[in-house]
Amino acid sequence: MFNIPHVWQVTYKTGSNANPNMNKFKRAALTNVSIVHNDGLDLHAAHADGVPIITSMTLNFREVDIITRNDQQEAAGQGF
Repeated sequence: MFNIPHVWQVTYKTGSNANPNMNKFKRAALTNVSIVHNDGLDLHAAHADGVPIITSMTLNFREVDIITRNDQQEAAGQGF
């Protein structure tokens, strides 16, 4: 009856550590994936093995948890 989405925790990283200078995100569901090959080129271009020379991937997320005033205060200027 319901489609329950996979939920992700999106985090900005510097190396393997969370970047404390960037805003935080609540848990989020992936709502769309878009892949474009060779965007902006007039012709199809590929490496010798057939792989496109430019590939862009866009991921869209929607937060599933409510952002509260307490969340904003705890974020200490690095809000949601």
